[in-house]
Amino acid sequence: MGDVDYFLGTAFTWQHHANDHVSVHLTQTAFTEFSAHRFSVNKMNQVPNMTPYRSGLPIDSIPPPDPDDPDLKCRTKIYQRIVGSINWLATCTHPDISPVLTCLASYSQAPIHQHYKAAIHALKYLYSISDYGISFHSDA
Repeated sequence: MGDVDYFLGTAFTWQHHANDHVSVHLTQTAFTEFSAHRFSVNKMNQVPNMTPYRSGLPIDSIPPPDPDDPDLKCRTKIYQRIVGSINWLATCTHPDISPVLTCLASYSQAPIHQHYKAAIHALKYLYSISDYGISFHSDA
């Protein structure tokens, strides 16, 4: 293993290889696990081979919420927090989640329960692969 540095929740693992090659691996395991705990995703089974998309449930075909929905305001605040956490992870170490994030973020002002479930599913995906990250390598 190599030297590990931390910056804004991101772990940078540096390795020096033969021929003066250097690599760095970026992960956000701690933030992912914190987010999973915050939204109770950590109580769900981790599924390493899942995708961030909910099969058979296209999020863009979900009807808009009922304006008289008594839970809309509370659900919107929680939904925005979940999408914000996903955004941080997508920006720093998980560009693979960006298409899902874009779709989820477009419903931030008025999510219905199905949008919320889709956001939780995406967070569960990230929790299931919390040790994954991005690696960069040099040639010297």
